[in-house]
Amino acid sequence: MNDTPLRDRVLASLGAAPDVIPAPALDHRQAKARALAVLAGGDPLIAAKPALDALTARNRALANGGPDEIRAALADQVALLEATVSAYTIAGAKERVTDRRRALAGVAIRASTTLTATLLALHRVNEDQRNGAAIPA
Repeated sequence: MNDTPLRDRVLASLGAAPDVIPAPALDHRQAKARALAVLAGGDPLIAAKPALDALTARNRALANGGPDEIRAALADQVALLEATVSAYTIAGAKERVTDRRRALAGVAIRASTTLTATLLALHRVNEDQRNGAAIPA
């Protein structure tokens, strides 16, 4: 039986030093990037659980947040969705297999629909804040 911890064996198989420790996410944007990298099949050394925990904490904070926090979160989502739409549209255009092209186009269309909804939500938050500022206290 091998007494080496599983983590060290996995790191060794990846050619990484056993003293490599995944760093915690510093803010919600970094956490989002790490989570997306893991979901995309990226580097297994990325601290996926801390990243998802940071995103969960951010989402909980948004539940009680004001318009500025909501606006910032929506703006982050817009950037991610624009990148998703672009990436899947380009991948679909390059794909030669019809079924794969159709699947990639479907993802791009759904992401585009979500992008539109997110932009509308951002507009609504801005409008609500402007309307609230227009009403004298």
